[in-house]
Amino acid sequence: MAAPAWRSLRRGTSGGVASLVELGEGHGLDPADCLQGSGLRESDLRVDGAVVLAEQELAVIANIVSLLNDPPGLGIEAGRMVNLGNLGIFVFAMLSSETLGTRWRWRRGSRV
Repeated sequence: MAAPAWRSLRRGTSGGVASLVELGEGHGLDPADCLQGSGLRESDLRVDGAVVLAEQELAVIANIVSLLNDPPGLGIEAGRMVNLGNLGIFVFAMLSSETLGTRWRWRRGSRV
């Protein structure tokens, strides 16, 4: 059986994961523990424009949630750290499209 398509989606650049690791550090976690099993290293987070797969980002999120025992408000705290700069080019494309459907059709090659 083929892997789900979302596993290979490019989430964006390393900025989002760097913010998540910073969140973990703020709660006393070691960055290496946050990145465990993601295939990412701390040095990857300092490479401008490094691509992060959705699967890698989800691994980091799962690590942090598990290591902190899923405290109330953690998702809100993480959300407050997000900015347009670390969401990636896909978000900029969505924001500049008339509708999400227009953006999706353009992504699939049938420009409207």
